[in-house]
Amino acid sequence: DREIVHRDYHNGLESVAGIHKVSDYSGITSKEVATGKTVVNMDSKLDPRTAQDYERTYALTGERSYVVVPMMRDNRWVASLWASDDVPRSWTNEEISLLETVAERTWIVIEKLRINVELRESEERYRAVVESQAEMLCRFKPDGTIRFVNEAYARARGTTAEKLIRNNFWEFIPEEDRPGVRAMLESLTPEQPETRIENRFETVEGERWTLWTNRALSFDESGF
Repeated sequence: DREIVHRDYHNGLESVAGIHKVSDYSGITSKEVATGKTVVNMDSKLDPRTAQDYERTYALTGERSYVVVPMMRDNRWVASLWASDDVPRSWTNEEISLLETVAERTWIVIEKLRINVELRESEERYRAVVESQAEMLCRFKPDGTIRFVNEAYARARGTTAEKLIRNNFWEFIPEEDRPGVRAMLESLTPEQPETRIENRFETVEGERWTLWTNRALSFDESGF
């Protein structure tokens, strides 16, 4: 039952930025908005949907007429773009269409930003888990270009993770072992995306036998 107006443009009236109760407004129009419908009100004092709430709510904020465009996420009303006037107003189809277009384009940008933030946070959590692993982890493209390594892998190579990025994975495997490892990797399929390979690995302290679990993350150019 909480509505937060983060910011608004106001001319001749006080700002309504702040926290409000949704239940203070018309329950009829709120239900319409919750279904994803744009609500157009030419005169909230006379409109039967809002007349009984006019004096205690709409009159106080100068919302004599208004258009509210809902923004939906997973079929749930989570935000709105609201334009109002302090006098009765016959909103034109062009004005309503413009508000709906602005709301749609703004919402697309907002949702993209939100998704990017969630992806970044997910990536940070993933990295925190991966970096804490004692096992060596390495992600590379089919041509061997390294995309990511954890600290354990970097320590084994005697360098940092940043310096290993874009190096070639195959350089760290003795040349005579490469055909067998490559054949195993090329045998991965969507039905069988994982295999275990034991081969020699060049570490800062010399060669050592290492058992790897290899999994294809995709079957394009993104790699293992």
